[in-house]
Amino acid sequence: MKKQQGMTMWSLLILASIVGTLFYQGLVLFTPMSNYFTIEKIVTDITSDPEAKNMSSREIREKFEKFLNLNNIRNFDQNSREFLDFKDTRDGRKMVIHYSQTVEFIEPVNFEVLMDKEILLGGQ
Repeated sequence: MKKQQGMTMWSLLILASIVGTLFYQGLVLFTPMSNYFTIEKIVTDITSDPEAKNMSSREIREKFEKFLNLNNIRNFDQNSREFLDFKDTRDGRKMVIHYSQTVEFIEPVNFEVLMDKEILLGGQ
């Protein structure tokens, strides 16, 4: 009798289901993670602008919304004051961003992408 070499059909099916699940997870999380990195880049670009510390909150908000529209990010309420706020500190004025997006994966399991950042305006 020959000794078995290689994978059995069952091990191949198990491997395929694991790879399929990971692939599906990657597809589901691609858009929220892409949005996260895009928003992070927008925030960094706005806060590193030396003129930002002289701009009003309204002007910064309009600039931020313009960048969001240019990057086609429309999956959260842009009119909500909760996602973008400003805070005066000893070091200067800070832009505070709170972004979260929940993605349904499989019925009892959800993924949540969160961003809570405080960045000093004016590129300091």
